[in-house]
Amino acid sequence: MPSKNTMNGFAVFMYEIKERRRLNMSGQQLATFCSPLWANLSAGEKKQYDMRAKEMKAQKKATDGDMARRDNVGNIIGTRKNPEEERRKRRQTDQELVTRDWPGKDLMDEKFYFVNFQDMCELSEPDNNTDREWLPREVAIVEYTMRRGIIRIYHAFIDPGPIPKGFRFTCMQKSDAEHKIPIEDFELASNNYPLIWRKMKELLRDGMKDGQDADYEKIKYLMDWMWCRSDDGDLSDNPAGHVCALEDLVVNLLAYSNQPNTETISNASVVSRLDGSHWDYISNTSCEWHEDQETKYCALGIVRRYAFTISDILSQVYPINLTERHVPIRSSTEEVARVLPPESMPTVSNQQRMRGKTRAKEKPGSAGDMRRVSG
Repeated sequence: MPSKNTMNGFAVFMYEIKERRRLNMSGQQLATFCSPLWANLSAGEKKQYDMRAKEMKAQKKATDGDMARRDNVGNIIGTRKNPEEERRKRRQTDQELVTRDWPGKDLMDEKFYFVNFQDMCELSEPDNNTDREWLPREVAIVEYTMRRGIIRIYHAFIDPGPIPKGFRFTCMQKSDAEHKIPIEDFELASNNYPLIWRKMKELLRDGMKDGQDADYEKIKYLMDWMWCRSDDGDLSDNPAGHVCALEDLVVNLLAYSNQPNTETISNASVVSRLDGSHWDYISNTSCEWHEDQETKYCALGIVRRYAFTISDILSQVYPINLTERHVPIRSSTEEVARVLPPESMPTVSNQQRMRGKTRAKEKPGSAGDMRRVSG
């Protein structure tokens, strides 16, 4: 059978002659032998071979498609996968697995688990051509229902092992800019992965099907990272269940409420709420260590703030009686000191600073580095 790339009427004719006469010739020899025979055919006979070649070429293309084609480095095109498309499919599948049991169910007591990892650094380039990888540094989980709010929590610092060669500076940048956790010799971090995983799984045991976070790809990868280093590592599937993107979960819960206009709420609008700063500097939200670091990048603080925001959103369409387990409760007279993140602090020149001191003398208590907001 002639190859698809060389398939034409003459090629079909040569193949037929070779098979009929059982010729043992190279391609060049066969072409030389068949050329005069081809020349003696009538135009109608040649046209028949041309038509057969087109049919065979079309059939070959329909059957093999990209499996018969190779890229510029010799890889079969049909075996290539688009990582971004594969991630989209996985996310859609996980979303369907989480929501498939909802129809006809009262979700007020359905348990959801909000998970967050703070990472040392990303080991891959965040593009569409590679599967992304991270090193974990901190993990937190909250168990949540719409009726009861936050029920239980788990939090741990993780020692991921030696920093890979070439990533030390990246890890230092990540630590300084975000979670502040030392990149080495941190006494609170543990490398007892089986124990950490066992405690994570103990919290998840009552609702193994659900685990959610806004940073879907990272949390899914790091859940598998912990699983593979645990006593469950020889299992074929992660026993902690499915990871559903947090914005997907909220959008589906809003739509499930059957309240007016909830089906038109977009993922982008939910992400905007989840990424908002309304709860960022509420005291006693982060872990004890991070409370002293003046940073919002604490895994425990993040999952708690997710619960606050989700309670606030869903209380508009579900009969949620908001308590201190849903959102922080403050008295109407309480004042909260909110420390501004460094990037939002204005740059003050020496002259402006001197003028500020002068005004402070004239009006005591009018200047300061804290912004106060009424509760």
